[in-house]
Amino acid sequence: METTQELTVKSGSLTKDWRDDLDAKGSQILLKNTVALGATDAEFAMFRELCRATALNPFQKEIWFIKGKSRKDGTTAPCQIMTGVNGFYAIANNHPQYDGVELSLIHISEPTRRTPISYAVFCL
Repeated sequence: METTQELTVKSGSLTKDWRDDLDAKGSQILLKNTVALGATDAEFAMFRELCRATALNPFQKEIWFIKGKSRKDGTTAPCQIMTGVNGFYAIANNHPQYDGVELSLIHISEPTRRTPISYAVFCL
C-alpha cells in the first residue's frame, strides 16, 4: 500500500511524495527529459537537491531549470535555476503570517490614447 504525505496550503494541496522519489532512476530520467532538459549530471544533481531543500516542485512550475544555448566557441552557457511565481506563492502560502493576495484594477487615461488602459496590480 502506497501512502502519500499531504501538505495543505491556501491554494490547494501539494503532495510531498515527488521529493521522496527524486533518487529513483525513473524519476531522474523523467525530470531530466522534461523540466531539466539538457542538464549535465552535475547540473541535474544540483537542481534535484535544490528542489528537495526548498520543497519547490518543478512539475507545478514552482522552480525552473534553464539551460543556456551553445556558444559559437563550442562551450555552453551555464544553467540557471529560477524560482517561478508559483514557487513564491508556495513559499508565501507556507508562512503563518501570509494573509493572501489582493488584486487591484487601476484605470489610467493617457492623452495620446483613444481608450483608457487598465492595469492589474497584485498587492501582497
